[in-house]
Amino acid sequence: MNQYIITIENFGNITWQNQHSLLEALEDAGIDIDYSCRSGACSACKIKLLSGKVHWRNQPVASIHGNEILACSVQPITDIKIALPN
Repeated sequence: MNQYIITIENFGNITWQNQHSLLEALEDAGIDIDYSCRSGACSACKIKLLSGKVHWRNQPVASIHGNEILACSVQPITDIKIALPN
């Protein structure tokens, strides 16, 4: 079982423990994050990856740029640091 530390800027740390997606890990930790489709089409769950690496479970349809990721479509493959939208 893989376990990674997710550091959330201005919040703290949570642990990813083989959840289906980063979105589910955030929800399991009680962190409220916008989402709609859960399939990478709407971009409601767009966040910034500040460090670390993720695996895209499915390629997003929504437009993303630079260090943006969709929480519904990725899984960490290292410890990561993210920034949630304000």
